[in-house]
Amino acid sequence: MYTFALNSDSARVLLGAAEKAGILPGLTYYLSAWYPKVALGRRIGILYAGSTLANAFGGLLAFAIEKMNGIGGLHGWSWIFLLEGLLTISIATLLYFCMHDYPENAAFLTEAERDWLLDVIGTDSVGLSKHFKREFIFQALRDPQVYIHSAIFFFTAIPALSFPIFLPTIINGLGYSSTNAQLLSIAPNATGCVFTLAICFLSDRVRARGPFILAGSTVAVVGYAMVFATKTPPAQYAGTVVVAAGLLPSVACQLAWMGGTFGGEVKRAVAIAFIVGCGNLGGIVASFIYRQQDSPRYLPGHAVCIGSLCILITLCGLAIIRLHMLNRSKIAKCEREGITAEKSEAFAELGDGSPLYRYVLHRIDVPQDLLTTGLIYPPRYTL
Repeated sequence: MYTFALNSDSARVLLGAAEKAGILPGLTYYLSAWYPKVALGRRIGILYAGSTLANAFGGLLAFAIEKMNGIGGLHGWSWIFLLEGLLTISIATLLYFCMHDYPENAAFLTEAERDWLLDVIGTDSVGLSKHFKREFIFQALRDPQVYIHSAIFFFTAIPALSFPIFLPTIINGLGYSSTNAQLLSIAPNATGCVFTLAICFLSDRVRARGPFILAGSTVAVVGYAMVFATKTPPAQYAGTVVVAAGLLPSVACQLAWMGGTFGGEVKRAVAIAFIVGCGNLGGIVASFIYRQQDSPRYLPGHAVCIGSLCILITLCGLAIIRLHMLNRSKIAKCEREGITAEKSEAFAELGDGSPLYRYVLHRIDVPQDLLTTGLIYPPRYTL
């Protein structure tokens, strides 16, 4: 559609709705329905690493496709949308026949594998309701943690969404040609891809998300400070690599964190959609902070990103403290009132408000059976 629409606002709306409103929250929710929260990080990491890898080579691919300008009477940008769109549609068609909605109807699982996976997911969700009720929507909208995560994701989105869009522009502003700018944008994104995989796998191993978000965001601040403070092009370029190494893993860890924080399928779906939607609003800010008149150093844009990351670090620290206090309160209530897993049905409709539900902040919050289950399951499906 966009290929043949010269300047269509409706085409832009449809493209944005498909890319931003559906794919990221949809895939985050989908993965959270298949894996317990202690094993979600590496899966989200692989998903987001693919996105960073696409950013690494997407610009170079687009630069090459644009050379087709005039072929078939189409502009170069039209060929970009046409070829990339056809590839996306082809893969989507294939996935329609390959993907299964839930483990319950997955044909590729044996009965033993399906029973094991459902048992693990059931243990992880402490028997929370899977049925749709309007009350579960309001649970999400009343939960302060949803708004805390929304603010965190909003301030993450400002640097995260501006980084891949303006990285070639920043490099070009350092004095490199357009072609070299596309080539030089590969290293920061490739670095981010490697660090995203490593950090997300490590976060699963230690059963924590928040500390890695704090550390990654701090590294990103250092990277932006390098770009901001120095006038030497090699040092500024090194700063963009440092930014990618800290910022991109933080985004992936946040997706895994939100996918594992909210209990109950309906509440989790609403919460993820709301949080990612608020994050997309950060993209509006991101599109205006790197202005041509600020070339070649783009100091106002870097300052906005540094400020956003500092607010993010503060909010993330507060979220960790709050969830830790909620965990302690739930543990105390279970001990005081003798609440055990056998009584989970009584709290099935409370979502993550159930006293049996734990927010994963560190390894001791994870039930021991989830830590050891992978040792007794077929290797190709270990957690």
